[in-house]
Amino acid sequence: MDPSRNDSPVDHPESDTAEMASRSPDIPPAGDFGARADDDGWSPARLKRGIGSIWAGIKRRLPRVLLLLVSLGTILGTLWFFRRRTESKKFMTNTRLSIMDKEVRRACRHIEKRHADPELTIETICSELVTGEAFLNALFERELGMSVGEFVDQVRINRARLILDAKPDADPSWMASQTGFTEMEEFLKTFERITGTTYVDYLRALDHTQKSA
Repeated sequence: MDPSRNDSPVDHPESDTAEMASRSPDIPPAGDFGARADDDGWSPARLKRGIGSIWAGIKRRLPRVLLLLVSLGTILGTLWFFRRRTESKKFMTNTRLSIMDKEVRRACRHIEKRHADPELTIETICSELVTGEAFLNALFERELGMSVGEFVDQVRINRARLILDAKPDADPSWMASQTGFTEMEEFLKTFERITGTTYVDYLRALDHTQKSA
């Protein structure tokens, strides 16, 4: 052996390192582990940043999401309320409409028959029909859009107009007595309220219409 040749690995560190690297190509050199982990995307720092970014996005969108949920709940609640209300009205219509119509028709016939009676009031009507005043008024408001008293006035003034068509020269006081009014002034005020014109103007228009015909 040549004493001048020294094969000790201590004297040749570079060659030993190169040889180990050539034998184990998959093992990264020292100091390269952190870079390789970052390249793979699994470092704790990158994971923490990702979670933070997701949470920040959720917090930014949270008010909008809550507002959307509240709006959706309000809409659903409103739809439910109106559906229950419609079902309630439908139940009332199906179970009571025929009775209500019959009661109103009966009262209307009674009023048309007794319209010339000065004592015809809602009290006497309900007494003869054996029904409540509030109940009958509610039925008239629902079915005809007016109270019982307003319907009585309507019938009386319509009757007065029919009489005037046949007798345009009829005296107002006589007309009042024929249509259930105790005073002429009350008849004239009611006539104007129902027809939208005064008694005198109505007679003039009626006279003009009859002459034109």
